[in-house]
Amino acid sequence: ITVYGSTHNLSSNSALVELEVLPPVGQEILLTLFDGKKELISIESHVIRVERDPAKPKAALSIGKDIDKWQEIVIPAAQEWVTNDIKLNYEGDDWLN
Repeated sequence: ITVYGSTHNLSSNSALVELEVLPPVGQEILLTLFDGKKELISIESHVIRVERDPAKPKAALSIGKDIDKWQEIVIPAAQEWVTNDIKLNYEGDDWLN
């Protein structure tokens, strides 16, 4: 089964992903992240929690193997995305230091 979603939070060993169909807790899944249409990484993960909010159902995923690969590829890409988002949407705002 392939389910598409969007990431909400990424950390050094986990991800919070909004999904239309939530997998069961404990399920091992293959998480694939994209930057636009370019695939960044495909990595094994485990569902550690689900949030059954009807508006935004989410699954918390723990990265099991290849943590070094995850940190090497995903974290810099996420930092770059946040930096670009701030420049595009918030630059010049008084609250932004």
